[in-house]
Amino acid sequence: LFFNPNLLFDIGFQLSYSAVLAIVYFQPKIAGLIYVKNRWLRWAWELAAVSLAAQLGTAPFSVFYFHQFPNYFLLSNFVVIPAATLILYAAVALFVFSPVPYVNVAVAFVLKWILKIMYACIVWIEHLPYSLSIVWIDGWQLLSLYAALFAVMWWLDKKSFISFATVVCLLLIFFVVDARNRYYSARLNGVVAYNDYKATVLDIIGDEHIVLTTDSLRAELLGADFWSKNALPTPQIVSLDTISECAFVKDGNRYLVLTDNYFRYKKSAKPLEVDYLLVGKAVYPNQRLIKEFVRPKYLIALADVSERNVQKYKLLTEKENIDFYSVGHSGAWINGFHY
Repeated sequence: LFFNPNLLFDIGFQLSYSAVLAIVYFQPKIAGLIYVKNRWLRWAWELAAVSLAAQLGTAPFSVFYFHQFPNYFLLSNFVVIPAATLILYAAVALFVFSPVPYVNVAVAFVLKWILKIMYACIVWIEHLPYSLSIVWIDGWQLLSLYAALFAVMWWLDKKSFISFATVVCLLLIFFVVDARNRYYSARLNGVVAYNDYKATVLDIIGDEHIVLTTDSLRAELLGADFWSKNALPTPQIVSLDTISECAFVKDGNRYLVLTDNYFRYKKSAKPLEVDYLLVGKAVYPNQRLIKEFVRPKYLIALADVSERNVQKYKLLTEKENIDFYSVGHSGAWINGFHY
């Protein structure tokens, strides 16, 4: 830290040191809660105490950075911790015996199978029902949790009323902030066009959560953090690859999404009146589109629209007195959100 203070903000550094500090302080106290006579049961309990102590130290950081909590961490640690010890010994043995024919092959074979078995067990645990909980906390909640953890250490040492009251107050702050965040999340309502040139992703949030996209994997990658932060349910994914246009009404506003030139050579006696027209890269900008076939109040060029076409849309909308927004230029388009 003296030579590189920025390490203090490195995720690996934070997780490593919080785990070590928590194990050093909490593991003896947790292990001392239950006295076990049987040798093997005592080993299992001490291993569980290590896992619980490490989780106490790292859980707030893990949830803050990765937005998930491993529900079966005790089970997985019963596999990983012994396996890690065996892997360490086997790796050292492989290094020592690497010049020795046959022996090096045997050690490498053992090391390979330890790794395979450990990986298979972890994958099995990962696929168990409810193996992960999606959780999101903000910076204030992270600070309140670690402050509460230090207050717990103070209380365990002093057993004073002030230390206990401090723990309660800090946890109360955590839950008040959580309640506030959930209150605002429950009132989220609107449409988001994500800024991603590789795919069209429209997030429709309200009583139902629907995502219109040309790439479901990109949609999940882009939206995962936003969805977990706002405690949104898993969305219904609707593919735009099989349809040339999509129309929907949201809070009295009419939306039309165009992904190709379906309207370019069509005729209409009267233009379709919409509030928001969202166009993708395959839609050719021309005056007929926004004058003869669709009459929008706002035109939104999605992130995959080329710079050349953005400039064309800008000129056309200025001429027709239509409000214009470019996702590629101005970032994600967010409409209708209110608290």
